[in-house]
Amino acid sequence: MWTPSRPALIAVIESVSGIQKQEFCGRAKSALIVAAKEALVLAGRRSGATATDLARLTGLDVACISRRHDAAVRRSKEDESFRYVVTRVIQEYQE
Repeated sequence: MWTPSRPALIAVIESVSGIQKQEFCGRAKSALIVAAKEALVLAGRRSGATATDLARLTGLDVACISRRHDAAVRRSKEDESFRYVVTRVIQEYQE
């Protein structure tokens, strides 16, 4: 279950994506970084985090979290590899 004070989700995203927090919690918009942001947001929301929780964790604003969530839901319907990444992130986060 989600624990806002525990940054384990960030560590799992870094591990799975190979992208550092400074990159996916910033304004960068490369395809890999956007995918990492979307995976973080979707996995966080599916683990019980609110948009506000994720905004505090990442330093992104709530509107950005909401947009990334909507995009991640669409991507997960179309992209099997993205679904796999999100599932892996959730499993590792909950261990």
